[in-house]
Amino acid sequence: IKKIQVYDAHADQSKFTGFDDGQMIRTINIVTRRKFKGLFGRPSIAIGSRAANLKTPLYRIAGKAFLYGPDKQISFIAKADNTRGSRVGKSHGSTYGLNYRNKVGQKSKVTASYTLNKNAGNQSSKSWRQDLYTNDTVFNKNSVRGSWNSQVNHKFTLDWETKFDSTNELYIRPRYSFGSDHSTNGSTTTIDSAYLDNVVHKNKTENSGRSDGSQHNFSVATTY
Repeated sequence: IKKIQVYDAHADQSKFTGFDDGQMIRTINIVTRRKFKGLFGRPSIAIGSRAANLKTPLYRIAGKAFLYGPDKQISFIAKADNTRGSRVGKSHGSTYGLNYRNKVGQKSKVTASYTLNKNAGNQSSKSWRQDLYTNDTVFNKNSVRGSWNSQVNHKFTLDWETKFDSTNELYIRPRYSFGSDHSTNGSTTTIDSAYLDNVVHKNKTENSGRSDGSQHNFSVATTY
């Protein structure tokens, strides 16, 4: 790598009109040596546990890889972990990303990227309540609740830039994203009464539910 440039660039419309509308885009430009070709990356792994033993291990895995050439650049990132939960729930997630950049002919360049995010988790809880009455009657209420949720999101971007001459340029930037969400929940509640050694089951209630959803978003911006 020859140098790395980080700067705030103007939006497409400002570049063409010369009018500063105040909209800036944080830009990172990695300049490689003219004849440089190479592959490099960095992996990392962490393992632990909230308890003294490793019966419920926690992990965090991440990796990055970059392939550079004079005109072409390919990068890949990935990470996964199960450290997002709590004592009443468990969750895990992962993220994957791929970026491609290349020069097309003498006047055009293309940049494409894909990102995948996945998250899933469950929660559970238990409760017990006891009511005492003056006639020595006892009411016990036991409740068990649980839920599960899963989310998956995909995102695709494409940037096509063509510079015909010093005064004519064309930018085409399509965007597409797709997401899905699935969740389930359930609960069970039992109530019984006790008088001396006599236990009577009064009531039992069970509830369950499920929801599924998805969304699509597409947009394309062109500037000439």
